[in-house]
Amino acid sequence: MGTAVTLLPLHSPLHSPLHVAEQTALLQHLSEGRFRLGAGRGMPLVDYDAVGGGSGYWHAGLDERLDLVLRAWRGRVSHDSDLYSFPPVT
Repeated sequence: MGTAVTLLPLHSPLHSPLHVAEQTALLQHLSEGRFRLGAGRGMPLVDYDAVGGGSGYWHAGLDERLDLVLRAWRGRVSHDSDLYSFPPVT
């Protein structure tokens, strides 16, 4: 069970990658380890113009978000950047 591609850059700053990490960790647990997350930035840019963020999110939006998801899966994580700022959470 898994996602084809979760477009992480289209998740707005109000929908933190921590939400993706939490939701996918639950799916991983419920599927008894059979869940696989596909993550990417997608195309075309019209999606970014319509949903939010514009081309800047397409160019720079994947790395930071994916890093946060992976770090959250490993345990305690904190972050401070232009997009996300939060204290240590598990």
